[in-house]
Amino acid sequence: CAGAVALLDPDEDLPAQQHSYHPVSNEELETILDTLPQKPLLAGEAEVRLSLAGAQNKLALFYDENGFALPLHESPSSHIIKPEAEAFPGLVENENYCLRLARIVGIPAAEAEPLVLGKHRCLLVRRYDRQWEGNQLVRLHQEDFCQAMGVPSRLKYQSEGGPHLSHCFDLIRKASSRPAKGLIVLFEAMLFNYLIGNNDAHAKNFSLLYVPSGDGVQVELAPLYDLVCTISYPGLSPKMAMKIGGKYLPGELRLRHWEAFWKEIGFSVKQAQRQTRQFLEKVEQNLLDAAGSEIEEKIQSIISERLFNLHRTLG
Repeated sequence: CAGAVALLDPDEDLPAQQHSYHPVSNEELETILDTLPQKPLLAGEAEVRLSLAGAQNKLALFYDENGFALPLHESPSSHIIKPEAEAFPGLVENENYCLRLARIVGIPAAEAEPLVLGKHRCLLVRRYDRQWEGNQLVRLHQEDFCQAMGVPSRLKYQSEGGPHLSHCFDLIRKASSRPAKGLIVLFEAMLFNYLIGNNDAHAKNFSLLYVPSGDGVQVELAPLYDLVCTISYPGLSPKMAMKIGGKYLPGELRLRHWEAFWKEIGFSVKQAQRQTRQFLEKVEQNLLDAAGSEIEEKIQSIISERLFNLHRTLG
């Protein structure tokens, strides 16, 4: 249970929390990033209590027009800084490009922008699980698909006993307040991950978001995050995190595998073909110019090749 947990007497009211933050300069932030591998999430820093999942080093902060600040006590953060790992050059441009393209083609995705702090190239990601109520920043509850299905995080990959894509679609049918919309978004998200070569789209990289509304809480598929073209890094696995039509390797996909996948997730072949063609056209029309970055040119080439292959597969 990631986040703030309070154990209280049943008759006791939740104590009011006054949010407090400690401003930090860019220079101080650079020093924090220098020590992040040794002190993940600022472990041991007085009054700083943060919880972020994932293998990559991350730093949760509050950020507004006044600059950066560290959340103190149980105060919520508003942004996440993801410094680029030396082992994956161009990762910031990679993820920023993929997130931006996702939003352009109509897939809800986290908002992000590149940031340079001294020697550190970073991605500054705005948290979608936050909203303002008056002048107070509040948390929105979310749970990734592993949490929602009661699957331990160590089993996030299908090959290790984790969820299949069919389980993900079943979860949307069961849990979403608007399952018809959620199924289409998840379908397009799956296609998008295939097109950009994101082989790390496992069950913990999809989440449900619980959004307060006038008549209670709306449950919806959370905006996509951790969108990366992983196949641009030779050392990473060539296998997809979840099978499509019984295949882990994208190069082995034929029409019969796509058709088997569509049936597995409860879509008719005719409906899925139409939806796929429409989405491919949308990506083609909005494919971003590479803007000169080597990694972006590489991703664009991968997407173009997969668009061509999938068009040919569909006939």
